[in-house]
Amino acid sequence: MRFLRKAALSRGSPILSTEEAFLAAKEKHPPGPPMTLGNMRSFGLALMIGLTACSGASAAILTLACSGTIRDLNKFPYPSRAGDEPWTFSVEVNWDQKTVSINGLEPIPISEDEISLIRFHSPGLDGGWINRITGVADINQSYPGIKGSPGGMLQIHGVCKPVGGLF
Repeated sequence: MRFLRKAALSRGSPILSTEEAFLAAKEKHPPGPPMTLGNMRSFGLALMIGLTACSGASAAILTLACSGTIRDLNKFPYPSRAGDEPWTFSVEVNWDQKTVSINGLEPIPISEDEISLIRFHSPGLDGGWINRITGVADINQSYPGIKGSPGGMLQIHGVCKPVGGLF
């Protein structure tokens, strides 16, 4: 140690005691508490809230991509599964207007918004539910008759996942 001290003095470098070196290093750091895991969590939370606030209007609409089956209940009454056909569909949940739209059709009002389930129905026969945790959806969608034939009801069952836009 004495050798290092003598070498430093010969070059003209100041020799600081351990306490002086610690105090000099401490003065170089910015004031405030040191960065800890707790501080990082707070910073991350503040950053996420800020980014969510900046996203604005797009946060009010949740778009889901769904795949499952569809059945015409007039041709294949419930509980028969004979008429099930594979089908993909989209669901848009508009939180501002409190509506659900299936494949871009007329929005259906949300009647219940529970922790794990969203229920929606219109004054007619249209309606259904989506499980917020599993993504399972059960939907009944009526369709009008054509040229004097009676209308009918489609039963849609599937699993939905949130999607981001392609563009």
